[in-house]
Amino acid sequence: MEGIKIKRRNKKCVVLGISDALKLKYTIFSLFFIYIGMLLAAIPTLMQFIILNIAAVSARASGMSANRYIGYDYDKKNLKKRTWSSVRLFKKNELLIIFLISSTVFVLAAYFLNILAFILSPFVILLFIIEPKIKKYTQHRHIIMGLINGLGIFGGYIAIVGHIPVFLSIFVLWLGYGFMLGGSDIIYSMNYINFDKKNKLKTYPVVYGRKKADLYSIYFHIISFILFLAFSILINSRAMIVATLISGVILAAWHIKIKKLPNISFSYYNGLISTILLTGMLITVFI
Repeated sequence: MEGIKIKRRNKKCVVLGISDALKLKYTIFSLFFIYIGMLLAAIPTLMQFIILNIAAVSARASGMSANRYIGYDYDKKNLKKRTWSSVRLFKKNELLIIFLISSTVFVLAAYFLNILAFILSPFVILLFIIEPKIKKYTQHRHIIMGLINGLGIFGGYIAIVGHIPVFLSIFVLWLGYGFMLGGSDIIYSMNYINFDKKNKLKTYPVVYGRKKADLYSIYFHIISFILFLAFSILINSRAMIVATLISGVILAAWHIKIKKLPNISFSYYNGLISTILLTGMLITVFI
C-alpha cells in the first residue's frame, strides 16, 4: 500500500512539473482571446466548446515544450532560468516527447473540429518550432511572437465555422493582441539582458538599451490600446469600448508600477486585460 501511495504521489509531481514547466496556468490569457475569436463566429455547441479547449491547451503545451526544448541548452547556462521546472525536472529529450504528444493531441482535436482546422494545424506547429529561433536573427521577435500567439484568435473563429475570416475587425484585434503581448515581452526580456548579450541573442533591451526598450514597450501598448478601441468601434459595441478604456487604465498603471517594481509579473496584468475584454465581448453577444 505504501508503494502505491508513493507511485501516485510521483505521478502527481510529474503532472504538476509538466504544468509548471510549460506554464499552462497562463493558457487562460490566450484562451480568453481565442474565446473572443470564437464569439465573432457564433455561439458554439457544447461539443465544439470542449474540443476547442482541448485544442487550445494542447497547442499551448506544444508551443511551450518546443520553446523549452529549443532553448534548453541556453536555459541550463542561465543562472535565472536553470531553476525552472523545464530544466530542473526534465531532460531535453523528455521535453521533445511532451512536444510530440501535445502536438498530436492538438492535431487530433483540430480534426474533430473541422477539415480546415485540421489542414492548418501542422502549419501552426511549424510556427511553434520557428518562433523560439527568431531571437538569434532579429530583435523584432517580440512582436513576431505576439502575432504568432495571436493566431489563436483566428483559430477560435475557424474552429466554429470552418472557414478563414476575411473581415477587418478580427485582423485589428489580432494586431492589438500582437502589440500588447510584444510590449509585455520586451519588459520580460529585461530580466535576461546580460545573458542575452553574452550569448548574442537579439532583444530590444540588448539592441536599444533599457531606456529605449522601455519606451518601445509603452509605444507597443499604446498601439494595442488604439487597435482594441478600433476593434470595439468596428463591431459597434459600447461594452467593448468601456472594457478597452478600463484595459487602457490597467496598462498605464502597469507601466507606472514597473518603474517601481522591475520584476513585476506581466502575466497578472495581461490576465486582467484578457478577462475584462472577454467580459465586454460576452456582454456584447448575450445582452
